[in-house]
Amino acid sequence: MDFFEVADRFTAKWEGGYVNDPSDQGGETKYGISKKANPDVDISSLTEQSAKDIRRFNYWDANKLDELPPEIATAVYDFAINSGGSRAVKKLQKVIGSKEDGIIGPKTIAKLENSDSKAILKKYLNERETFLKGISTKKDNKKFLRGWLNRVNDLRKELGV
Repeated sequence: MDFFEVADRFTAKWEGGYVNDPSDQGGETKYGISKKANPDVDISSLTEQSAKDIRRFNYWDANKLDELPPEIATAVYDFAINSGGSRAVKKLQKVIGSKEDGIIGPKTIAKLENSDSKAILKKYLNERETFLKGISTKKDNKKFLRGWLNRVNDLRKELGV
């Protein structure tokens, strides 16, 4: 089974069509692909398939998520699309007590191999929620908080934690 497809199906339902909200720090965005993170992409004419390909390459493959337990990979992937790949990985590393360098390598993978995935997921999603509440006090982010928290709670249901 291609766990990317499972993870992407969840994430894609939260990443809609074209938006260019001046309050959104990502700027112009479509299907989870922001102009800020992808300056060379013509966001307004981006197709769903092209966005999916970018998500796979820049967030799934770049973070070696195939090497993680599927549920944890799904949670990291969704956080990466929503808030940045390095940040998503650093929060995982914080939760598992690994060096927070934003890179999934052998030490991070080893810490996850013999661990309780459900316990890690609970801590990780709580950490994500704390992060989102923290940034909701900055600039115009408060208006996004309810949607962000709904997304995290939906992910909890999806992953059974």
